Amino acid sequence: MEVKDVEGRKLPEVEIAGVKFLADAISGEFIEASNPKNTISIYEMMIFDTHYEMLFDKRTNQPYEGRWDEAERDKDLEYVRLRTLQELDPEGMDILLKQNKVVWIELDGLSLPKVKIHDAEFYIDPLRKGLRDVDNKWNVIRFTDMVPNKGGQHEIYYDTKCRNVSLDIDINNPPTPLPGHIVRVKVPKDEFNIVCKKVMAEWVAEKQAISGTSEAKRNKKMGL
Repeated sequence: MEVKDVEGRKLPEVEIAGVKFLADAISGEFIEASNPKNTISIYEMMIFDTHYEMLFDKRTNQPYEGRWDEAERDKDLEYVRLRTLQELDPEGMDILLKQNKVVWIELDGLSLPKVKIHDAEFYIDPLRKGLRDVDNKWNVIRFTDMVPNKGGQHEIYYDTKCRNVSLDIDINNPPTPLPGHIVRVKVPKDEFNIVCKKVMAEWVAEKQAISGTSEAKRNKKMGL
């Protein structure tokens, strides 16, 4: 069954504990693909900056309403982490942006430097404090997710399916071998931070120069 939202869009798919759901940023819900009447609002989950978390009940395909400490004893309960609807449904977010229901801020007039992470290009974005996907501006690898390894070099476990840091890998105890879609990538976090400071300094200087030119023209016009 094909499920579409009120805009008539074909919604992106996401798997939750083996069950296919559709991600709808406009409604703020995950919709079960085979049973569209069954929806999970993001407000039924724990909301973090980078993801959502919930204890999923496979009997109801809903967040579990009982005690979470029962999960270890119940095979029908699974703790899941999900990417945000912003990342999963960029088309929906763009619609909300056009409707002025969300805000997007850019460093106007400035071209951000790019960097390649495995198979994708990202902007080094000082406003987002991370690497912003060139093809999906709502998808950001945050600098805070770049952690130092034993040798002191920063790295991430990059998920090629979503072009972001994997939510399923324990960085302190990663599996061996890694799943096929997960790649361990070294990232120069310190260099990224330096670039961000430089970009912001250039942007501020440019705005000050424009402001100074405008003021000079205004003073000349007034005979000052």
